[in-house]
Amino acid sequence: MIQVKHVASRLLMPAAMLVIVGGCTHAGSQGAAPTATPSTERLSVAAAPLPADASRVGVGSELAARLETPVADVLRFDQTPLDEVMESLRTQTGVNLFVNWRALEAAGVKRTTPITARLRNVPLAKALNVLLQDAGGSSVRLMYVADDNVITVSSRDDLETLNVVARAYDVRDLIISIPDYPAPRDTPSGVAEDAVAATPTKQQLIEQLVTLLQANIAPETWKVNGGTVGEIREINGTLVVTTAPAHQERVAALLEKLREQRAVQVTIEAHYLWRTPEQLPRDIRTALAADFGKDREAVTFLNDEQTQRLMKQPSARRNPRELARGDDDAEGLAHLTAPRLTLFNGQRAYVVVKSLHSFVGAYEPAADATTEPTPVMSQVAVGVTTDVQATLSSDRKYVTVALETVLSRLLDMKDVAYTLLPGHKDLLVQEPDVREHRVMTSLSIPNRATALVAGLAEADREGGGAGARLYILLKPTVLIHTPMPMAASR
Repeated sequence: MIQVKHVASRLLMPAAMLVIVGGCTHAGSQGAAPTATPSTERLSVAAAPLPADASRVGVGSELAARLETPVADVLRFDQTPLDEVMESLRTQTGVNLFVNWRALEAAGVKRTTPITARLRNVPLAKALNVLLQDAGGSSVRLMYVADDNVITVSSRDDLETLNVVARAYDVRDLIISIPDYPAPRDTPSGVAEDAVAATPTKQQLIEQLVTLLQANIAPETWKVNGGTVGEIREINGTLVVTTAPAHQERVAALLEKLREQRAVQVTIEAHYLWRTPEQLPRDIRTALAADFGKDREAVTFLNDEQTQRLMKQPSARRNPRELARGDDDAEGLAHLTAPRLTLFNGQRAYVVVKSLHSFVGAYEPAADATTEPTPVMSQVAVGVTTDVQATLSSDRKYVTVALETVLSRLLDMKDVAYTLLPGHKDLLVQEPDVREHRVMTSLSIPNRATALVAGLAEADREGGGAGARLYILLKPTVLIHTPMPMAASR
């Protein structure tokens, strides 16, 4: 939606420049959390999150290699008792394999439980997972723990009770609220107060994070859910998690995923141009022609070469009175480049670049007949406000940009008689003539591509700027900061 508004109000001196940036972050400011050094006693060798039925804590290099080495070309068991299956694995691999038969039998799994499986060229770790799942069936969860060069097979309840560990995770970077910064609404006399959208408190973010972990990682094991071992406490931005080693790996993996999502940022670069359609390069003018004259903005996408040619085209200067106030101001209105905004994915922020123009807006009555009335100075702010929200697609190839741009210009400052003080007929005040363009649109732009949004022409045809239009160039760039591998302190 595009609006053009012509404002004249009684509210001239050279302007002071006002620049306001709201909610702006900088590329690279989102640093990765430092990696804690784990102790040598409990060293995880898993390069990826482990399945729920396996855990490797304190694994030596020899045992780690054997867990990843195929057991045999073909493993074939046909109604083979479980104890013979375990003995076969022990013989073929040479690992220290201990089976807690007392715990298994208490869970309902006997030595004679029949196992049927045929596996080809699978690592020992995968073979154990498959065979234990078959032994437990749908009612009993069996698992193994590799610790100090010994693989222990038992029931999940037994191992989680005996092998509970506490680890600390620094989550201070995950409990920082990223606020939205809606642009302030303009007034004829200046810029309104900043508006900051409500954001969750630190305590609320901690509670959300703890709830997320307890709902997605072995929910039945946490004490708050009726379990017997799992517990999470927060101390000064650090989560102290007490649970089984297998679940610790999943906690670390989920926290790392959350950091990966937060590490994504988007930079939006905007250019504002005044051009007549005739001043556009022919190929760009042709691409936009289908939408011109319709009740919507015209949009097309430019490659880098087209963008450079458009930027080098001569400017359509707007008004002779603007030229009389100086070439710099006229050029600034013909081609204004807004500062770049770098946002978190989904964040809203704004940039305001405005000039404050002072003028005589009223008079205070004289104290006595021998003195003159005192001029009362006012100000009018004109320039550009860019309010933008950037949301990245799941494949990180497109950015949905919700844009609201307000461009206001001071066309003239007229002298008018001030009639509110009887007896003073020669008093003059200034009346600013302000024109405002407002563009509100949403569009999906490929990463690093440039979209050209063409607005409506101005209604007036004064002073050689006939038919000039407002053109907005938008270019999003996705920034993905790769975090360092995270490890919990132990």
